[in-house]
Amino acid sequence: MTAEMCRKLLDAPSLETPIGIRDRAIIGMFAYTACKLSELIGMNVGDYKKKEESQIAIRRTVNTERERLVGLHEEATGRLEEWIDVADIGSDKNGPLFRPSEHFRHVHKGFIRKRMSRVPLLLMLKKYGGETGVPNITSQMFRVSALQMAMKQNIDLLTLQEFAGHADVDSTESYVKDSARRESPSKKIQY
Repeated sequence: MTAEMCRKLLDAPSLETPIGIRDRAIIGMFAYTACKLSELIGMNVGDYKKKEESQIAIRRTVNTERERLVGLHEEATGRLEEWIDVADIGSDKNGPLFRPSEHFRHVHKGFIRKRMSRVPLLLMLKKYGGETGVPNITSQMFRVSALQMAMKQNIDLLTLQEFAGHADVDSTESYVKDSARRESPSKKIQY
């Protein structure tokens, strides 16, 4: 996914509705944290830590109980804070960060205190992909894009490995190998 495609998706949800604000926060988390779909679903309100540098704790529970702290881009921070404020969930530290909407006859009635599931999240991405001309969008595309964009900014491979939560640097390299053909280190050595 190109930077332009990602920007279109980041800007697609409406700021006029609570659901749009939630969706903007979700897309922002995918774009700026390289989190997996399962990791986003597992986030709690208390995982967001606002200090001098905003961070989110991202847990991988599928393979292991590992957790990593990811510093948040200021745009992701703003989107997340707006969502937490609109949903009025700031004090519910153990509750899910992203929640499904409660509807009655197609009218939004608030958010249910439960985790969003995979299918509605994937349908939400598909909806915005269709609106923006980014076909077949998946959460994995954001993960690959975030790692490739960071690589283009000369972030080293070990830092990217930590950012992605990969146990093995080879996994990280498989995400970025085609995005920036790296020059041989021997060409960079100067005596």
